[in-house]
Amino acid sequence: MPVAFIDPPEGHPPSATPVSADAVTLNLGDWQISPTLPGRRVVSYVPWETSRIPWPVRRKLQRLDHILVLSEWQRGLFVRNGIAAEKLSVVPLGFDPEVFRPGPRQRPADAPFRFLFIGKWEARKALPELLEAFCAEFGPEERVELVLHAHNPFIDGFDQEARLRKELKKLKAENRNILCRGDLPLPELVRAYRDADAFVLPTRAEGWGLPLLEAMACGLPCITTNYSALTTFAHAGNALLVDVADFIRVRDPFFFNGWLNWGTWAKPDVSHLRRLMRQVVEQPEKAAALGRSAAHEVVDKWTWDHAATVAMERLATLR
Repeated sequence: MPVAFIDPPEGHPPSATPVSADAVTLNLGDWQISPTLPGRRVVSYVPWETSRIPWPVRRKLQRLDHILVLSEWQRGLFVRNGIAAEKLSVVPLGFDPEVFRPGPRQRPADAPFRFLFIGKWEARKALPELLEAFCAEFGPEERVELVLHAHNPFIDGFDQEARLRKELKKLKAENRNILCRGDLPLPELVRAYRDADAFVLPTRAEGWGLPLLEAMACGLPCITTNYSALTTFAHAGNALLVDVADFIRVRDPFFFNGWLNWGTWAKPDVSHLRRLMRQVVEQPEKAAALGRSAAHEVVDKWTWDHAATVAMERLATLR
């Protein structure tokens, strides 16, 4: 069975890509153009984060031949929203173990304890809750810092440092040890993971959570919300999971059309987040052991080779 992969570069019409009429076409780009693609059957890769699929989006999804979802969490969500179970196959993401792995740190041994956040600054990532927790728990006199790699290139004119200043002013915490950093090339990204003491992602929801998985692969103790697809690989045995305080309506004017009902996502418990952050600072050896255990586990289960094997097994069943 021939399989054609389509992930067209910007400006390149996907329908112009030569594909056999008998092929199963795997669309790794915009799933909404799948009905226009050639092939006997088009398989669409569709990540998802919210609890509800608005009816205009659901109608488009129902017209797709077959859908790859990233987790059992997402599969259940889609079925509850009216997508036929037989149209869904679970194919996870992964990481490159030759790149993301434990290694020597370049910071001095007596440097401040460093929390690391990597992700776009948007409502879904719960940066206000993270800043609230950090500023409430750690005073400016403590040798603890938070480093944010939170630029969002999808928001025109986004200024990470200005946004941070605005949030800290709200909290009356302008003097906290919080640093903004920009996007990094791959070698420096790996170094950022290795130079941190803990990774923190108190997200509202994740379609998968690649930075979290990469941090675990690098041996970092990780703090993250106990909700959504990331619980596929992050659990109480290999990470510190933040309780969900509530489920709140999805609101984000940049990425979710406000005229549609996207359902809910999690509100992380700030008090619990504070306790977990304090715990890793006061028990660094125990936290480091958790990180080492996580690295051993994810390299056995969640690499790109594993993901590719699962994908080919799923595609082979399609006729």
